[in-house]
Order: sequence, then structure tokens, then C-alpha cells
Amino acid sequence: MSKAGENIRELATQRRTDAYKKIGIAVITGLAPVILLPLNLPGGIMVLVWVGCLVTAVVFINKGKYLLLRAKQADQGAVAEEGVAQLLKPLEQQGWKIEYNVVLEYGDADAFLQAPNGKCFVIDTKSNKGSLFYDGAVLKLRYGKQVYDFPNGKNVLKAVKGQARALKEMKHVSFVQPILCFTQARMEEIDQNNYIDGVCVVDTANLLRIITSLR
Repeated sequence: MSKAGENIRELATQRRTDAYKKIGIAVITGLAPVILLPLNLPGGIMVLVWVGCLVTAVVFINKGKYLLLRAKQADQGAVAEEGVAQLLKPLEQQGWKIEYNVVLEYGDADAFLQAPNGKCFVIDTKSNKGSLFYDGAVLKLRYGKQVYDFPNGKNVLKAVKGQARALKEMKHVSFVQPILCFTQARMEEIDQNNYIDGVCVVDTANLLRIITSLR
């Protein structure tokens, strides 16, 4: 059975490996003109070679830096998922069935829980920072005075509800309650005791309390 955070740690490793490959290509490309110096190529050609190699090296360096950033973000997500798994351990001791990284048709579910009484939950763990608020339609993040959508304009409420529907069919159960758990974001005017568009939006401090109350 997959462990919490395992998939995203593998993703982080892959991104980091790809980043180092691109940085390596940048270094080799940057050194290419030096290697060609003994050939005594015409000055004009050497200028073109230097410019071409420099531009290519910069492109690959930037791609490598971006992938390293994405790897760091993936590591951050893995730490968040592992932290939530630690919070859920008492439930396992009480007879709850918990699965991590459940593969779905599109993506995967961070955690699927089934209580001894049959009630089911799916938890989508988010490690975003800043202040989380609901604008009446979607969840957004605030950093200082700036307001941001989630990456790629993702509607995280809709996404976790989709996971709940997929798990309902996969597990052959009557209902799966979707939960969004934020490990770092501050809740801005969000009542964690009530649903937002059918989704429980909670922080780690209230996760167990909310789950056990819904059970």
C-alpha cells in the first residue's frame, strides 16, 4: 500500500533529476565555444557560435531553475501529506480504514478514509501559504494586499468534489465527503464548522475534530 506523500516525493525526485540534466546541458553548451577555439574558425562564425551557445545555455539554466523550484514545491506538498497522515493515525487505531495516494482516472486522491460505521471521506491536502478566503464562488489566496487564484486557475473545491465522486464509484459506497485540508494557509473568515459548496474546508488544527464530528 502506498504511503502518504510517496507519489509527490517521486515527482519531486523526477523534477530535480530533469533540472540537473538541463543545467548540465547549459554548462556543456556554455563551454562549447571554448572547445572550438583551436579550430580557428572565422571571426564572424565564432561570434554566432558564442551568441547561439550563450542563448541556449541561458534557456536551459532557466528551465533547470524552474524545475528545481517545482521540485521544492513538491517536497513541500509531500511534507504536508505526511503531516496529515500523522494526524490520522489515532483513527487507524480506532478501526478506520485509510488509503493514501489512491489512483483515480485523473490524478490521485491524497487520502481516502472509511469509518467503522461506513462513512467515507476524501482528503485533498494543500500546502499553500498566505490567507485563504472564499469569494462566493471559488477559494482564493491572499498574500498581503494581492489576491491570487490557485495555480493554473484550478478550482480546488470542484477538484476535490470530483475526487469524491470518483471514489464513490470506485469503492461502491453511497457517499464520500470531500475535505480540503490546508496545512499552512490562514483561514480568513472561513467557518470550518460549515460546508463551502458541499466541501469541508479545514486546517490541520481542526481536521480530526471535524472528521469525527461528521462521522
